[in-house]
Amino acid sequence: MFGALLLCSATAFASPPPPIVQSACELAPGPASATAPQRGIATWYGWNASESGTNALSSTQLTAASATLPVPSCARITNLSNQISIVALIDRKSPKDSYGLLQLGAGAAAALGVEHSTPIAVSDIAPAATNATAPELETNDNAAHYLWTAAYSRATSAASALYEARHAGIASLCIVLGLEHGAWAYRLRLGPLPANLSPTILAQTLQHAGFDFHTLPTN
Repeated sequence: MFGALLLCSATAFASPPPPIVQSACELAPGPASATAPQRGIATWYGWNASESGTNALSSTQLTAASATLPVPSCARITNLSNQISIVALIDRKSPKDSYGLLQLGAGAAAALGVEHSTPIAVSDIAPAATNATAPELETNDNAAHYLWTAAYSRATSAASALYEARHAGIASLCIVLGLEHGAWAYRLRLGPLPANLSPTILAQTLQHAGFDFHTLPTN
């Protein structure tokens, strides 16, 4: 029912994705899937909160979550809107009612040029070793910046907050899945922010207006 709420409203990356460091995502013994590519929608998942703190997902590692594809596995993901293709590590199971075939980590989303829900194809699925390392992007000093709200345990609560923020004129918002102490939860994500706009100053301005947006550190 609430799958459509996970659609991001921001525009796609304007600049070309950064180069990928080849070599990681080492496969366990076993052939890649010979079945036809699976097509579906990719969305985001964006953070991981634990006892040690809350961190935005790494902006360099190419990871994804899925409710239906095998975990852990490596797969080729193609953005059907721009034909960019990467190999990523599917390392988490997302909720069974998640919207989309894949929920992309920040690095995979950046590499594929994904900033909103996007049609994708997933092929060459192969089992990965339990200690498999995700492929990584080369360091990108121009990574996009975002602001986040506190986590909501229910999609309906996040949807209410989204409606209130949009009604107040705050654009470029979407609801993003993430992990809150091992359980899936929802946050509002604002951005990507213009390069000349300080995330800290914008967060303070929004907080004074009654909207509790803040930054998350990146691993």
